[in-house]
Amino acid sequence: MKTLPLALLLALISSLGFAQKKRLDSLLQVYKMAKTDSVRHNTCVDLYFFYTEINRDSALFYAEKRLDLAKKNNYKLAEAFAFVNIGYQYSKMGRYGESFQNLL
Repeated sequence: MKTLPLALLLALISSLGFAQKKRLDSLLQVYKMAKTDSVRHNTCVDLYFFYTEINRDSALFYAEKRLDLAKKNNYKLAEAFAFVNIGYQYSKMGRYGESFQNLL
């Protein structure tokens, strides 16, 4: 009787891991096939938040892509958030000088 809840818990945990991988694949596919910059920008935001604590290099890559798109389309608020995201990643990587420059 006690093994049934444990088995259900293990099945639930494994399905959550699979769902996250599937979400990442679909986000990457949307980013590659996007026809407009606004779709690319929003997908970069989602990819950044997916990678924020998992893989700092990938999070930094998508934050920089977001910054490029924001500058290209003159989205000042998005540009400011991208600088904050880049500064956060640099600070967590121990690169405090670059972090400070981005946060300024």
